[in-house]
Amino acid sequence: MRSVPARARLYILCVALAGAACATPALNARTPWPAVALLAVLCAGCEQSALPRGRTRGLGTFYPVLLAAVFLLPPAAAALVAVLGALLARVDRRPHGIRRLWRAARLAPASWAAAWVHGALGGPAAGAGPDFPHVLWPAGAAVLAFCAVLAVLDGGILATAERVPPGPRGGAFSPARSHPWRCTAWPD
Repeated sequence: MRSVPARARLYILCVALAGAACATPALNARTPWPAVALLAVLCAGCEQSALPRGRTRGLGTFYPVLLAAVFLLPPAAAALVAVLGALLARVDRRPHGIRRLWRAARLAPASWAAAWVHGALGGPAAGAGPDFPHVLWPAGAAVLAFCAVLAVLDGGILATAERVPPGPRGGAFSPARSHPWRCTAWPD
């Protein structure tokens, strides 16, 4: 196992601080704590029960639970669900602490951004009425925001840990680089 480079550790720390900033506003009395706790435990449980021990590789089996938090909770509470769920989940590969921190750090801003987009497009109000097709626009935009933030953060960790240049040609997402999630130095 190669150690995680210092620039990747700094990147993880910066993303973790951003994730903490996203989740911290939820630490108040108005947060629906039963819903946050239930969704966080469900996130961790789904991740742990996805595949037998040693075969999970961050497959995202709990993303539907995170998206449920995005659609049902305010942005800060959705980020808190992502942080708690990732911190409770099992990590199979070393270094365990950095990988667990990275999972929590990358999911918090993505969940916060998705919940913000969902709320900004009237998602909660659209779901209250019987007008079903209008619910799909805010939900689809929230999913796109979630995926876009994750893609940017994953590209950043590939650039810092694996020295993969960002960009479409020869970058982290090029066809020549098959299976970027199997990198050894960056935490998944």
